[in-house]
Amino acid sequence: MNKRRTRLGKKLWLWLALVLAMLLALLLVVLHSLPGLGLLAASRWYAQQGEGYALSAQNWQFAPFKTRLELHGVELQHPGVGADSTQLKRLVLQFRLRELFNRRLLVEQVQVDGLHGQLVVQEQADGQHLQLAGLSFPLVAAPMSDREPLSEQAADEPAVANADDAALGTEPVQDSGPESGTEPWRFALNQLQLNDVQWQWDIALAGLRTQGQLNLQTFQLSQFDSLGEQPVRAELTLQLARLAVQQPAITAGNTGDFSDTLVLQQPLQLQLNGRIHDLQTQPRWEGEAGLYDLQLDMPGLVRLSLAELLLAGINADAVQQQLHSLQLNGVLIEDNSGRNPAVQLEQLHLQELSNDGRLQAVQQLQLQGLRVGDAEQPLLLLQHYQLQDIQWQSLAGAEAAQKGQRLSVGAQQYYGLELALRRAADGQILGLAAAAPDAVTAEQTADAVAAKPAPAVEEAPGTAATASPAQAVLTLLLAGLSQAVPDHDDASAADSAESSAENSAENSAENSAENSAENSAENSAESSAADRAESAVTSGSTLIIEDRSVNPPLQTTLALHELQVGAVNSQLDAQGFNLHSSVPLHLLLGLDRFNRITLDAELGLFQRDNQLYPQGPLQVTVRQLDLVPFNGYLAEALGYHVDRGTLDVDANIRIDKAQLQGEIKLLLRNSRFVPVDEATIDRVSKQIAMPVETALDLLRDDNGNIRLTIPVSGDLADPDVGLGDITRQLSRLALQQGALFYLRQSLQPYSTMLSIASYAGDYLFAIRLDSLSFADHSSAITDEHQQHLQKLIGVMRDKKNLEVQACPFVNAAEAAALEENWPQLARARGDNLKAAVAALDAQVAERISVCRPQQGKRAEVMLGVN
Repeated sequence: MNKRRTRLGKKLWLWLALVLAMLLALLLVVLHSLPGLGLLAASRWYAQQGEGYALSAQNWQFAPFKTRLELHGVELQHPGVGADSTQLKRLVLQFRLRELFNRRLLVEQVQVDGLHGQLVVQEQADGQHLQLAGLSFPLVAAPMSDREPLSEQAADEPAVANADDAALGTEPVQDSGPESGTEPWRFALNQLQLNDVQWQWDIALAGLRTQGQLNLQTFQLSQFDSLGEQPVRAELTLQLARLAVQQPAITAGNTGDFSDTLVLQQPLQLQLNGRIHDLQTQPRWEGEAGLYDLQLDMPGLVRLSLAELLLAGINADAVQQQLHSLQLNGVLIEDNSGRNPAVQLEQLHLQELSNDGRLQAVQQLQLQGLRVGDAEQPLLLLQHYQLQDIQWQSLAGAEAAQKGQRLSVGAQQYYGLELALRRAADGQILGLAAAAPDAVTAEQTADAVAAKPAPAVEEAPGTAATASPAQAVLTLLLAGLSQAVPDHDDASAADSAESSAENSAENSAENSAENSAENSAENSAESSAADRAESAVTSGSTLIIEDRSVNPPLQTTLALHELQVGAVNSQLDAQGFNLHSSVPLHLLLGLDRFNRITLDAELGLFQRDNQLYPQGPLQVTVRQLDLVPFNGYLAEALGYHVDRGTLDVDANIRIDKAQLQGEIKLLLRNSRFVPVDEATIDRVSKQIAMPVETALDLLRDDNGNIRLTIPVSGDLADPDVGLGDITRQLSRLALQQGALFYLRQSLQPYSTMLSIASYAGDYLFAIRLDSLSFADHSSAITDEHQQHLQKLIGVMRDKKNLEVQACPFVNAAEAAALEENWPQLARARGDNLKAAVAALDAQVAERISVCRPQQGKRAEVMLGVN
């Protein structure tokens, strides 16, 4: 009995084992067939989506125990929609199912290879639709009137009044976490990899069309854990193969045609390599990035080329950003319309960039190989420029109410500067677009080369700014600007300048000025030699000037040997730009190996009537300036050319509260003038009431040189004075001095010229004649007075346009004795003088004007000519 039971039990267990084995085998078959069954179901469903639609796969593999799925050769065919097909070369998915028991969804690997497709967006009757892999999705929700109504059951149900009522009938959801005693779910992805993903797009909307192709060559993301603290590795290599953007063309017929507004000329490459920290809380990127081979064309506007953009040492999140290095190489910007010059830059390098929301800083900026204009005749060339310690600080709270924003800039250096200004015969600057056909005049010829010195601001009385420090928006600190390297001819040129200064000292009566120039030349030679010894680079800076609007045209090159700009401490507020201190400036220029032009100044700014004027001392020295290249301007001003001649200038000028004071000493050596324009000569001769040639002859000394000391004074109503205006002003002043010299000779021996541009009380005389002295409390004309007046009448008869002023004075004793009646005595002296002249010649007396009575040191009547 027991044996029978034992055999029955064995058979039962055998049948059970066989059934379990068959079920397990069936389960394995089902599991292994699941991808195929899924593909079959998906293929049937996809075939129903459109005519000719089909889904197929070349091969698939599934490992149930590893939970690994591979698909090969997947293709979706959708004829007439997009690119007609979407392909997937390989798809790999691998999970670790047993980790689900640990409340963890772990994805071992996701890999996509060779995904090729197209995205299409079109305007249709019911709105915009996106087509992807042959499937269409609406991008805009249907209007409320087009939506299906709620079911009757749903319509009959009362609506929930508020959130509190809704909460009464629901059970609270227990959150899993530390409070509930269970671990939260976590998601982990060990590796995500995309290779050879090519995606095209074609977006056609009413006001915009764009086509292009994006090639994702490589994308890798690894070691992601939703609850982990390890950074996520990320690598990306992306190529933008095609890009075209079109907008509706503006045509008279409004035909609906589109024209290109942005076109990518060649494939663009983008590379990223780094790590992402705190991806779920506050993502922070650490790594490098690069952009290569950018060429964009905006037809009719601009073309942009960029060889590469390199970003190294990136450490950035939403709050703070740091960058070790930013480098731009091979930048080219061209204007398709031809109105603006092209800009080419070999390299721009920024080091140690940082931003914390309040302070933006750049440790160093370097610029290499800047060119503006075409290659044959560029407007600007700059070999090297360097700027240190750039800081922009945005202050907040109470601190901002006091200081606003602040920009601090460190030392600057440059070398290899070449600036070319070429003016055509029609007045247009070559390489620049003309703002208006007739906007350029002859007076504006050299305005572009006039230097505008930088700015300590004082304010005129009564015009002080009402802005408080709380209105300040920007403070600027500049450590200085200097030319890093002098050119290789500085030593010989400085020697020439020294020799020139010595010759000038021998021939000039103004020994102090010449000695100063000699010392300056010696210092220049010593500093140039020292600078050259310290640096192996010998590239200088030049300014090329061409002006074909004058005849003969001006063609010259101005070399910039030295430039030093001192520290700038400034502030920008609601009232404008202000300097806290004056800025030292030193400039050394040269037109040839012999010529030197030196400018030394310490300039600030003066504000009056919302206008800024330069403020401070200014010294200009010119040695051996050859005038022959400037014959075009001399012809316009005088009607003469010079066959030979050099000019020395010593100018000492001070600008105080927009008032100009100082003098300019001119020495024209060994000059010879040749007439070329009789009309201009006649016009100038009439202005000075004597022939120009005669005036020039009178100005020459025994050595054939022309010396002038020109007083400078007046208000700076317009600080922008062009080179042509200066030439004409100096020419008129020089000829005026010659005319006064001639007049002085005509008045001899009656009078000696006391001074040029001297004052008689409140009146300025060009020539001051001998005064007529009176006895105290007397206004009678004596016999001695009559002799002087007869000589004066004779000269005025010969010079029909000569005007004479008679300014009567009383001395201090007379004024004290007569008290309020002293003006009557002074007036009587002036009237008696004019009456005495009228008795001899009434017509001459008409050209004698009596000034208002004044108090002076002597009892006299001063005579002067303007």
